[in-house]
Amino acid sequence: MQVRQEIFDTYWRFATLRQEVFFNKINNAPQPWTNDSIIRSYKFCNAYRASDRVSQYLIKNVIMMRIEVRMKKKFVENSAI
Repeated sequence: MQVRQEIFDTYWRFATLRQEVFFNKINNAPQPWTNDSIIRSYKFCNAYRASDRVSQYLIKNVIMMRIEVRMKKKFVENSAI
């Protein structure tokens, strides 16, 4: 498959800008975090999947809760010995 260089370059420019916005946001840099009107105006998936709202909810309220329940259960089992 032949990759057109202009498409490849455009994708990586977009990825770089999106990553810069991510870092500016988490570092509490003043807005606007980018001069790119499209990236500034529209929401995109987070650069890191674990940073999006749904993933954060699942990590905090499902995964960590299951780990906490297992730890408590193990503690109770070990305390009974």
